[in-house]
Amino acid sequence: MPLLKGLVATVLYVVSSSLLASECPVSTTPKALFSDSENLIEEHFEPKKGEYSATFKDGSSATARFSLCGLGVRASYLMRDKNDDLSDHIEFLLLKAVPSENDRNIVASQLVKFTEEDFRNGVTLNGSNGDHWVQAKSSPSPIYAAVIHYRWIPPEH
Repeated sequence: MPLLKGLVATVLYVVSSSLLASECPVSTTPKALFSDSENLIEEHFEPKKGEYSATFKDGSSATARFSLCGLGVRASYLMRDKNDDLSDHIEFLLLKAVPSENDRNIVASQLVKFTEEDFRNGVTLNGSNGDHWVQAKSSPSPIYAAVIHYRWIPPEH
């Protein structure tokens, strides 16, 4: 009988441990970032995978990945026209990708402090709900003029 109790206890421990390990205490709710944009041609959204992509009339495109087991958002914006103002595209991306509406306003107010060169080196913008890192680089693809990378750095919890 003690052997059977021990076996049952071991099985229960293994099963409960694996069930608890698959649960996430926090996650970031995926959202279709550019659905309300006038310039949107096409978007693909898979909330269960935390993936999003969009294509715009000017040939630019965006992708985003939302952390489904933890807090985090990563997004990239591929800018098509090299004659466009880079800061306009950075603002466009950030106003859609920053998770908190309050932080969008805080982050947008900081953009004027930085030059295009600052953004090429990478800039961390402070928010009320974590920091927001953004970097603009020349695109390795001949199709795009620049790529803008964004990452939300949530506060430690």
